[in-house]
Amino acid sequence: VVQALVAGGADLDRVPTAGASTPLYVAALKDYEAIVETLVAAGADMSKTTQFCEGTPLSVSSQFGGIKVVRALLAAGADVNESRTDNGATPLHLACQNNFSSVAQALLAAGAHVDQATTDTFGSTALYMASSRGHLDAAKTLLDAGAAVNLGRTYDGASPLFAAAEQGRAEVVRLLESHGGDVNQLQTQHGSSPLYIASWRGHLEATKFLVKAGADLDETVTQATPLWWACWRGHLGMVRVFLDAKADVDKPKTNTGAPPLIAAVWASHPAIVKALLVAGADVNKTKESDGMTPLFVAAMRGNLEVVQLLCAGGAHVNQATTIGGATPLWVACYRGFTEIAQELVAAGATPTWIDGPMAHYSWRSRQRGAGKPK
Repeated sequence: VVQALVAGGADLDRVPTAGASTPLYVAALKDYEAIVETLVAAGADMSKTTQFCEGTPLSVSSQFGGIKVVRALLAAGADVNESRTDNGATPLHLACQNNFSSVAQALLAAGAHVDQATTDTFGSTALYMASSRGHLDAAKTLLDAGAAVNLGRTYDGASPLFAAAEQGRAEVVRLLESHGGDVNQLQTQHGSSPLYIASWRGHLEATKFLVKAGADLDETVTQATPLWWACWRGHLGMVRVFLDAKADVDKPKTNTGAPPLIAAVWASHPAIVKALLVAGADVNKTKESDGMTPLFVAAMRGNLEVVQLLCAGGAHVNQATTIGGATPLWVACYRGFTEIAQELVAAGATPTWIDGPMAHYSWRSRQRGAGKPK
């Protein structure tokens, strides 16, 4: 039928309605190889697009993995790097973001620019797209073709390895690193490292690999180390990975001076508190901005189990803050945590008066009423 219509002089590029596509675009979309060959042989426009169907026939066939149609269009002279999409994605971008490695190979063999970035705000390469989606085959095809493994996207400088780490694509992270991917290359917008983003997102396998590959355990570009953030977020598995790798167990957050132990105490993660103490964390290391100890924070937060762990670990029960001079016992009484106050007294805490506006322990406790920790 198509051959008869072509022979009869049908308009090859006619779009019947405002929202329709050209015959060649539809044939490419449907993967009708014979019809595509007939239309291009008759001179159909391989670059024509319509208002509602962005991209060329080569773009759409690449996007949906139509390898036979892709080869037919390339053989007919279709522009392999032509982009008619809103974000400037080329046929290679579209093939790789959907893991059609055979299509990518055909496009690259025809001269596709392996490192061409999209023209939108993000400016992503095909390797970035494949990596962020965990498409191992497409990523390998691009790397074998010489893709720049550390080329970050325009928007924030995030590398393909960063993108893979962010999404927990451990196998792709491993592939990229084996081809020279920099495990310490920072994303430029916020200064995040691949290790930071993998651990923050809870991607344990990606984190383990990055640690083994030599990622910086103690960088603080995001104000705190990956270990600190893992303690804060309650990722016990991550914490153990970092501790086993000998991360600095006491390195504080740069803006407050709080060590990882205080992060775990504040967020009420007893198992992490225990792991840190076993690893040798300083049980009395204070928050630099106000002198709060881990024990003070535990008493303030009302976590009896953590208070017991810290006392057993040698916490100084009478150590006061540098601002206001409050002790763990004072704050427990102030907040009405009777059981914690009793625990502290049993551990040797001494009830005293505190200078300034603070009231006597027992008086304040009576004023607030007896309470139990959370």
